[in-house]
Order: sequence, then structure tokens, then C-alpha cells
Amino acid sequence: MRARLRLAFVLFLLCAGCGTIKNAAQKDRAEDRPLSLSDDEVRFARALAHYGQGLIYQDSFGGTSPAVAKDLAEAATNFSAALDLDPHTARLYPALAVVYLSLKENDKAVEVLRKACLANPGRVQPMIDLAVACEKTGRPDEAITFFRRALKLSPKMEGIYRELALIYFQQKKNDQVLALLKEGINHVAPPDSIVNFCYNMGKLYESVGMEDHAVKFYKLAGTSKAKWPDPFVRIASIYMKKDMPKALRTVDHALESMPDEPKLLFLLALLYNNDKQFEKAINAFQRIEKTAEKSEQGDSK
Repeated sequence: MRARLRLAFVLFLLCAGCGTIKNAAQKDRAEDRPLSLSDDEVRFARALAHYGQGLIYQDSFGGTSPAVAKDLAEAATNFSAALDLDPHTARLYPALAVVYLSLKENDKAVEVLRKACLANPGRVQPMIDLAVACEKTGRPDEAITFFRRALKLSPKMEGIYRELALIYFQQKKNDQVLALLKEGINHVAPPDSIVNFCYNMGKLYESVGMEDHAVKFYKLAGTSKAKWPDPFVRIASIYMKKDMPKALRTVDHALESMPDEPKLLFLLALLYNNDKQFEKAINAFQRIEKTAEKSEQGDSK
């Protein structure tokens, strides 16, 4: 169905073009002027024809038979011909690169996307495409280089920080992850998406047993977003395993800016109870009750 639709679209373009040429020819005959197209117009028409043909062959994606491979090769040939005729059309580069990736010709895919960056200097999307292609084809160091270049072009694009942070994490470059997310928080406006990602990175580090690194990310998240108790709850939960006084100080410090936060008060009561400071635990539970009463009174007004 997609192939038929695309074929119909190409035929529509050709028919529309023929109609335009026919009308122009009639006008030229009426005025005794010969019909002519510029070299640029001819190149564009030929490039469009190759691109349309490439799209038709590209519909064979998803299989592994020799016939499919042949169609993909034909798609690559047509997209490549379109690029030779019209190297300034940005969409042609990723189309050809995707075909090469499907053919497992990774070097060719990366080379095409390098050319896209050269043909479109100052544009961030070609650089991102190149970085992603390098990452997906097992070239993490090159991916880092190109993601970094993309950040220079667009330092407010939060998605780049996330992709790059995950590569650093896989390479166990933990300090680079933290520094990168600090950079993102300073540049992305509003920074909430980066802050939330930083919190999730903390959970990721905690899940693999790297609790010291997890605490760093939770602290960054907690200090970068006002009145958010969750990072401090997780920090205290980590500390309580080995250092109860430190866990208590963490919750007390968080309560300075969030004095009526139920999550913090409940955790404080539990910590005091586990530390056998029962009177303080009771006081913490009483604070929870008072906070609940205030909330109910506020709702009833």
C-alpha cells in the first residue's frame, strides 16, 4: 500500500509537472518563444525522480531475503544519485544512511552523514544524526565527539545531554556524567527535564550498587529543584544502612526548606524509631498529624 501511495505521489508530481510544461509551451508557442529549462531545474527534476524511485525501493525494509537486499541496493543507488545531483537537500543524507545501515554497510552510512555535516555547517540535526549512527554502530568515542559538537551548536537541547550521559555511563565515566548534567542544568531552560534525568541517573547508579555515585546525583537533583523531597528521601535511605546520624542530618536539612513535607516527616519518624530514639519518633509522628490537620482545615475553607 505504501509503495502504491508513493508511486501515485510521484506520478502526481510528474503529471503536475507535465501540465505546467504544457501550459508554458502553449504560452511560448503563442508568443513564438522556445521552451527551455535551466540546468538547475533539470538537475532538481532528475534528483526528485531518483528520490521518488528510492522511496519505492525502500518499502522493502523489514525482510532479509535476497530480493529485499536487491531492492535496498537499488534504493541506495537512487538516493546516492539524487545526492550527487542535489547535495544541498538535507533530507537525502539520512535517507541514504538508513539504507546503508539496513545493508550492514556501516562505514558507508557514517561517511554519508559526515558529508551531511560538511554540506550543512552550523546545523545541529546532521551532527546529531552522525553521533547517533556512530553510537549504534559501536563507535562510542566518535559518538561522544559528535554529540559534544552538537552541544556547542545547540547548548539548550536537553536530549543531547541525555544521550551523551548514557554513553558516559556505559563507559563508566562517572565524573563526566555528573559534570555533563551540571552543564545541562545551567543551560537548559527550564532545567526540570535535566534535573529529573539526573534523579533517574541516581536511581540507576543505586540499582547497580554504586551508592556513593547515586548520592551525588540525588544531591544535584535535590538542590536544583525547589521543594522536591524525593532525592533527600533516597539519600537518607542510603545513609541509614551504615550511618544513621548522617541520615538524620539529611532529613533535618531537607525539612528546613520543606517543614511540612509528609514524606520527610514520616521518614524522620522511622529513622528515630530505628535508632531507638522513641520520644523524638513520637514527636515526628505528632508533626505529621498537625500537618494533616492544617491541610484539612485549608481544604475546608
